[in-house]
Amino acid sequence: GGAARKEVFAGTAKERFAALTFKAMNFSTVGALGGSDEISMKEAFQVAWGAKEAMSRMAETAEESNSGWFGQVSFVHGIWLHCQARALETQASQKNPAGGSDCIETLYREALQLFLDAYAKFSESYGPHNAYTVKAITMISREYHVTGNLLEAVTWGRLEVEAREYTFGKSDPRTRRAITSLNEIITARQLEVTFSETLAEKAVKLSDDEMVKSYDFDEVLIDVKEITWQLDPFGVPEPKRVDAVFRMIEALHGFETLKLKKETLLKFIYAVRRSYQTNSFHNWVHAWSTAHAAFLIVSSTQAGALLGPFGRVACYLTMLVHDLEHPGVNSQFLIASASPLALEFAAPNVLENMHWARAKALLRKGADTDILECLSDENRETVLVYMHTGIMATDMMKHKGIVGELEERANRATEGEEAYDGQCEEDRLEIIRAVCHSADLSAQGMTKGTAYAFGRGIFEEFYNQVICEKDENLEESVFMQNLDQPLAQAKAQLGFTHYVVTPLWSNLSTVFPELQQYMDRIEDRAAEIDFNNVQSWEGLHQGLIEGKRVSMTGMRRTNSKQKFDGEDGGEDQTPLQM
Repeated sequence: GGAARKEVFAGTAKERFAALTFKAMNFSTVGALGGSDEISMKEAFQVAWGAKEAMSRMAETAEESNSGWFGQVSFVHGIWLHCQARALETQASQKNPAGGSDCIETLYREALQLFLDAYAKFSESYGPHNAYTVKAITMISREYHVTGNLLEAVTWGRLEVEAREYTFGKSDPRTRRAITSLNEIITARQLEVTFSETLAEKAVKLSDDEMVKSYDFDEVLIDVKEITWQLDPFGVPEPKRVDAVFRMIEALHGFETLKLKKETLLKFIYAVRRSYQTNSFHNWVHAWSTAHAAFLIVSSTQAGALLGPFGRVACYLTMLVHDLEHPGVNSQFLIASASPLALEFAAPNVLENMHWARAKALLRKGADTDILECLSDENRETVLVYMHTGIMATDMMKHKGIVGELEERANRATEGEEAYDGQCEEDRLEIIRAVCHSADLSAQGMTKGTAYAFGRGIFEEFYNQVICEKDENLEESVFMQNLDQPLAQAKAQLGFTHYVVTPLWSNLSTVFPELQQYMDRIEDRAAEIDFNNVQSWEGLHQGLIEGKRVSMTGMRRTNSKQKFDGEDGGEDQTPLQM
């Protein structure tokens, strides 16, 4: 807050202009969300306006200025107005906190004109496929949508999809979100618009009812005894993954606890799986693996008894949905790049709030994926509170606090006291935070091959985010830089293992000693990194080092001596298309 409000004078004019752009966008977003602990809604909009005015002055006077700079001034001005409209809508305020129009529609229409102006200037200066141009298109489609001009919203929505496909590719999460947004406009308003991507999306959703009808619920593909810490999530065929969800919920007595119908659970699993992007790390395999870890924690330690039946099954379900629709970049990037997601969901934990919203949609009363449909309102609310607690605990900004809570409990256990009171609801919520956060960071406690495969996945995602940051003219995340270099990979892995995973899992294993052997694995992974011979480390992402892009599923059980991108002629290495 305070640091971000200081003007930035160092650097080139272009760098100062970029800093002011970030400042204006960031504080507009803070205003839309009702302010923060450090700054009121009104002050946030005032700071944003001041940054916008400073941009205007620079665009007028800087030698480097061009039409694109004036386009950015128009764009952030449009965001400023858009965020005021959002604030009036979501904060139940009758008065515009920024002192402008109190009419929401007027604000949106004024913002639309500014976005149209920005688009014209961006197109002139940067071309039709530049990231700035695409952002303007996105906001134009949104403004047409909220002001009721649906035909124009569809027209610009189509243009956005085409531009994103050209700039980022069809499989990029941003392109897929654009397609989803366009689908929502078309479907919700029942417009008779022919659009190939819309039809393709509908074809993908081929009917879950047909899949459920053909599913053999009596066939057991994996025995629950096989579901151990030795199980390789990458080596489990997809039918077994689905069946394993049934076996784990069955072992947690989830069918009895939730009065769960198998058909509803299967539809829920299919919907969850489909909601994950084909990211290198934050994908369906990661979600399944973390749910697997949560199952093992609560079923093999005293945590299960302390949590009770609803807490046990809630931890498992939480991890299945905890990263729904993850875009493959972090919340900080979404905020800094003024992503539509950052305007829709509260900062700073934009992603976790989005994941929770998507999970709630699947659990909405009346939905065919509502696995809580048979519970009383009271028990339903209990499970939802537990799941919300767990999802929010996966935010890395909560890491320090959760480690602190666990450390206090570990000290009690060391002194021979009971670490938790199973009758205390606050203690139960604290256990849920600990279990879910630890399950999310459990990969290094798995087998060596699994740990390295997940490590390579996160390397690639971080590498991709730095590329996005460069494209957006944003400051690069230091800990994500240079991950195409062996030394940087080794340093990143050791730092993560030593400073993040170890404090968490060492305290968790002190409270629940049954987990000590998995803490030992984490220490083994750190000890395997030899900085005198980095090239010998088996965890290297050789694909990045060699300038290749490697899918997560293509990295299973690979090391620096093996080939990538399907060159070894082995099994199909195409990512799962969920």
